[in-house]
Amino acid sequence: PHYADLVLAQNDLLYIKKEMRGSRAGLKLIKQTETHAKSLGCKLMLWHAKEDTTLAHMLPRLKYGVQDIIYSKEL
Repeated sequence: PHYADLVLAQNDLLYIKKEMRGSRAGLKLIKQTETHAKSLGCKLMLWHAKEDTTLAHMLPRLKYGVQDIIYSKEL
């Protein structure tokens, strides 16, 4: 109800094969995802990134900011 008119896209997992890491494959995938999401009417893109990973370091350079912090605990 808070954001009933907001269409957003959210990732579950971003995986780049080892032989493709260090290339621009991840960046291209992110950019293509943004373009496709926008074409579907999305106004907000959310990426889940583990702390201190390549993705976590890359997203701020792509003008992403922290939206929420999720804490977890195995029970």
